Order: sequence, then C-alpha cells, then structure tokens
Amino acid sequence: MKKILLLPIALVIFSTSGFTQIRKLKSTQVPEILAEGFRIKFGNIKPTDWIYDSSCICYKAHFIKKTNECSASFTEEGRWLRSETELDESTIPQVIMDAFKSSDYKDWSIASIMRVETINISSGCQFNLKKKKEQYYLIFDLNGKLLSQGKLRN
Repeated sequence: MKKILLLPIALVIFSTSGFTQIRKLKSTQVPEILAEGFRIKFGNIKPTDWIYDSSCICYKAHFIKKTNECSASFTEEGRWLRSETELDESTIPQVIMDAFKSSDYKDWSIASIMRVETINISSGCQFNLKKKKEQYYLIFDLNGKLLSQGKLRN
C-alpha cells in the first residue's frame, strides 16, 4: 500500500473562505500551553514538528510513536482534539476490512488508513479513499460499524 504522509493531505484541504493556511512553527514558537497539552497526552514522546492549521483553527503536532507516523491536534488552549496514526493495511483487523469491502466504496483505491481517536471516538479506523479526482473517507469502529463518512476537500 502506498503511504501518504499526513501533512501533504492537510496541505490540499481548503477552508470555506479560500485556501487553508498551514504555517510550520519552529520549536521556539510553540506556546508552552500546547507543549504541556502534548506532554499530558503523550508523555515523553517528542514532536518532530508543529503546524498551525487555519481550517480547524488548531495546532497539529507530528511525531513518531513506535514506528508509526502520528499527528495530534490541539486547540489554542492546549486541549487535545484528535490523534491519527498511520497504519499498514496488513494490520487492519479482518472485521474492519470486511466492513470496508462490503461498503459502497469497495471499488475505490485506498490512499491511506489511519487509527483515529477523538473526544467522541475512543478508537476508530479511517480509510482515505480516492477515485479519479474524488476523495472520500470512511471511519469504522473496532467492530466494523460505520461511524462517519464524508467527502474530503481537495
């Protein structure tokens, strides 16, 4: 499976007022409240970089956990919003793969698969899909139940 990094995906997303503005931050530009929020959630893991994303008015930290590429989004106040971990298709539980293969999007190409956690989803599996110029996502819970779906903005 072709891996796609999280940052390039974020760079192509548009906001309703025009292009999303992604601004990379130097470590000295990261507010202490964000660094503290990251430490509370992830302990001693060190972010490889931070960005500000105007589409969600949030800060995103990119980091490596074990051998997986990850990102986490935080509010300006340092409150955790979402985490994503890149996954290899071979590590996806069969019940989730079966749910994807029985979905209306089974014929679409898988661009990437991520484990996602949010305030509302304790653990889910997001499939980012593409077919020609269209991009779509599906989020399944660990039992293969479809939780969310939608069009990715390109």
